[in-house]
Amino acid sequence: MANRAVRRLSIPTGDGQTSLVVPRFPELPSIRSIGLSQSGPAWTNAPHSHAEYELHFVRRGKGTLTAQGRRFAVASGDIYLFRPCESHGGFTDAKDPAQVLYLAFTVPAALRGEVFTSVQNKPLFLHEDVAELRASLRTLGDSLAA
Repeated sequence: MANRAVRRLSIPTGDGQTSLVVPRFPELPSIRSIGLSQSGPAWTNAPHSHAEYELHFVRRGKGTLTAQGRRFAVASGDIYLFRPCESHGGFTDAKDPAQVLYLAFTVPAALRGEVFTSVQNKPLFLHEDVAELRASLRTLGDSLAA
């Protein structure tokens, strides 16, 4: 293989000098924690909040989610999102306890307005066009459970 000259991309600066062009990539979301709740029947999680976003996927079972002082029934396949500092908790069904996969992450300020809409006094439930996400989260939950 023949040796080839390496060309460096440069741009002129105001003083006639040249400097290397350094590509700048946008800041990406960062995963802070991931887990799978292994809670039993009628298990309770007291209201609390986090500094990060938290995505929940109900892998199996049923439960009740409490968010901002309101209650929401959740069941297998539900996906919902809490924004930073949103108070949330819940409890599992006595006969069919929910098992929840959770993923806590941060989102750079530049992306927040584009990615998540503002919904007052309730978590953001993801229902439409999320079949691929649901399948991926189920696979991840199965892997964590194994």
